[in-house]
Amino acid sequence: MIIKRNSIIGRLIIPVFLAVVLIFAALIVSFNQIANRIIEESVGHRLSGHINETMRIIEIAQTDLTTARLLDNPPVVEAKKRLVVEAISLNWQRKEVKGVIAAQDGSVLLSTFPQEDVPRLLLKHERDSPDKVHTDSGLHLQVHQYPAWGWRIIVATESMSHQMVRKEVFYLIPLMVFGSGLLLIILFIILRRNLQTPLAAMVDAVRQGREVQPVDVSEFDLIGSAINDALTHIEQRNRELAHELEERRKAELSVREKEERIRLLLESAAEGIYGVNVEGVCTFCNASCLRILGYQHERDLLGTKIHGFIHHSHADGRPYPEEECRAYQGFREGRKMHVEDEIFWRADGSNLPVEYWSYPVIREGVCIGAIVTFFDITERKQAEKVLRAEKNKSEAIIAAMGDGISIQDRDYRILYQNEVHKGLIGSHVGEHCFKAYESRETVCEGCPVALTFSDGKVHTLRRTVDLPGGTRCFEITTSPLRDAAGAINAGIEVVRDVTKQIHNEELLRQSQKMDGIGQLAGGVAHDFNNILTAIIGYASILQMRLEQDEKLRAYATDILASAERASGLTKSLLAFSRKQPVEMKRLDLNKLVGDFRGILQRLIGEDIEIVVNCSSEDLTVEVDRGQIEQVLMNLTTNARDAMPQGGRLSIDTERLLVQQEFGDLAPGSYALIMVSDTGIGMDKETVARVFEPFFTTKEVGKGTGLGLSIAYGIVSKHNGTIHVYSEPGQGTTFRIYLPLIPGAVSEDARAEAAADYRGTETILLVEDNEDTRRSTRMLLEEFGYSVIEAVDGEHAVAVFLRNREKIDLVLSDLVMPKKNGREACEEIRRLRPGMKTILMSGYTADIISQKGGLEEGLNFLPKPLTITALLKKIRSLLGS
Repeated sequence: MIIKRNSIIGRLIIPVFLAVVLIFAALIVSFNQIANRIIEESVGHRLSGHINETMRIIEIAQTDLTTARLLDNPPVVEAKKRLVVEAISLNWQRKEVKGVIAAQDGSVLLSTFPQEDVPRLLLKHERDSPDKVHTDSGLHLQVHQYPAWGWRIIVATESMSHQMVRKEVFYLIPLMVFGSGLLLIILFIILRRNLQTPLAAMVDAVRQGREVQPVDVSEFDLIGSAINDALTHIEQRNRELAHELEERRKAELSVREKEERIRLLLESAAEGIYGVNVEGVCTFCNASCLRILGYQHERDLLGTKIHGFIHHSHADGRPYPEEECRAYQGFREGRKMHVEDEIFWRADGSNLPVEYWSYPVIREGVCIGAIVTFFDITERKQAEKVLRAEKNKSEAIIAAMGDGISIQDRDYRILYQNEVHKGLIGSHVGEHCFKAYESRETVCEGCPVALTFSDGKVHTLRRTVDLPGGTRCFEITTSPLRDAAGAINAGIEVVRDVTKQIHNEELLRQSQKMDGIGQLAGGVAHDFNNILTAIIGYASILQMRLEQDEKLRAYATDILASAERASGLTKSLLAFSRKQPVEMKRLDLNKLVGDFRGILQRLIGEDIEIVVNCSSEDLTVEVDRGQIEQVLMNLTTNARDAMPQGGRLSIDTERLLVQQEFGDLAPGSYALIMVSDTGIGMDKETVARVFEPFFTTKEVGKGTGLGLSIAYGIVSKHNGTIHVYSEPGQGTTFRIYLPLIPGAVSEDARAEAAADYRGTETILLVEDNEDTRRSTRMLLEEFGYSVIEAVDGEHAVAVFLRNREKIDLVLSDLVMPKKNGREACEEIRRLRPGMKTILMSGYTADIISQKGGLEEGLNFLPKPLTITALLKKIRSLLGS
């Protein structure tokens, strides 16, 4: 019998047989290995049992010796060892155990081996691992050590044959089961690969309509060939049917695409679209038409005469006959109509302005209807209305605004002037600006319109023009006028008459200067009044003590008269102010600041400490002394207002060399004035606006907002720069930079007379000026009063606490450092209600108000004190 290699027998039966043979061969090999393993484990178990029994005999003997405490008795121990050897010998003989016991010195204590084999065994296995089975000449042996007695024990048994372990064959049953399972798995794999896989490939090819490929199994290949022939016939017929179906599908698709395009065009259009036939009946309408006209469904309009629904009346309510409807002229006259001034009516009765087109529909040369497209132009109408209103408003604003506006083209020809511009300069539309305004034949030098044409930026300048009505100053601002492409085609010129503004600025500057001078005068008057008080006091004492010497008494009288004239002078000083013209002179800045220190002290009051540090180098500057003093007054006035509770004001000067451009400072040598205070400081927003005109953080009535802006303008006019640095709660520092230039720099007695108002009471005199305090004390003591002195408000309270029962009246200066007179008197009255107090001051009323003012009902005496007024006031209080 010839077996084909690719037949089922060759592909299936033979491989299965070979697989079974291989499996059984593997089982035989495994059986032999398992049997050997069983023998080895059995021998090891037997040897371990003999060793364990031997060791148990030895350990029992050792335990007996230990229990009897005889380990230290060698004869007894040796006798015990001999007994143990005998016991082991009997045990080995009974169980037919072969073995040997050797002492530590190599002597044999017990042996069941032939005598000639013992030395060889001991020598060969001297270094064998304890408790491990070893093989020697057909024997299995195990070595064990007993260190306590120095014994080495070797136990052996003969090798076992396979017949001795047949009883262990049952261990192979799981292996046989595993082998059978493995056989089935291999059989399954062979069948799957040689039967299922070829069949699956054939079935898959048939399902997919592909040709069935040979699978190297002859029977399957015959079946595949038959299937391929059948599939070929089926495929040919399918192609014929598919061609017929494709032609039909293409025709239907073309029709659907045309319909879809038309539908999408209508539905996606933002315009409202509807169609009418020649009878005016609506044949279709799109979604936008329904939305704009407020209808929900097509059926609301389809089949109706749509003119009666949406076009029946004019906006004013007049009927709109269908015969006049211009939307229908599209099919009546066969031409397009465009209308943008009519309305359509919504479903809710409201109307909307629309712009619409009516197009005729022509079929085979005959008009069968019209298509009307329309927009809702409500927003456009509203936008046009807004634009018209804005245009009118803009024209009205331009015509009515206070600034003159003109427009000039690139040839400097005036295209437009508003009425204000014409009123300022005259009507010159159509003329060249340089000829009309300046009587020139060419463009003016520095013309802002020319600059705007050049760089496209906004330019501003001031220009003085001589007009028939007088000289006027105009502020001119020009900006470019661009076309749609961004090119400059004209310039807009805004002209503002700032003549009055400049005049007002000058008045405000002068007013600010006068305010500073008034503060200065008030401070100076305070010192004058203190001096006059001392002079009047001393002169009054002299006058009283020289009653017998008429000549000397006359001198004292003259002193009092002079003091009276000096008092009048201080009153005149308070009203003093003058307009100082700009007079630039070379001055030593150190001397200017040093001389001004006394003035500043009077200006800001005694509750603020002034520290002036002038540079040791010469600082020669060309300045207007009055204006620089005004800058210092403005800065120190602000510093004073920033320190309502007192503080420290520092003024420093130094030379500064700027080697490269630094901000707005050009390279060069500068004199630097630093004005610093320890006041409340300013935040960043305030610092950014501090030099703006009329900007102030003071409450209404406390400041004009011009002080720092004027200071900035003065410094700028001197080609200088002013910087400010401040943080809230950290004070403020102003730095004034003035350019250095080379080269060198080019009070009265008082008195008063007195009457005799004597007394014996004790008066607490509080005065920080030593001369005033001494003269007043002497004057009071001259009239019988006891005087206790204090140098300031805090000292006065402390002195009163020590002498509260002796003091009858408190006479105190009002403005003092540490604690003013009013606060000290209030605290004294709290300590002793009803205490009589008199306040006195050389400051003016406005400065006293800034220092806290006087409460109604307080007793007050202005300085300089006259003896009569002082004593009369004291007696009026102490006698009441």
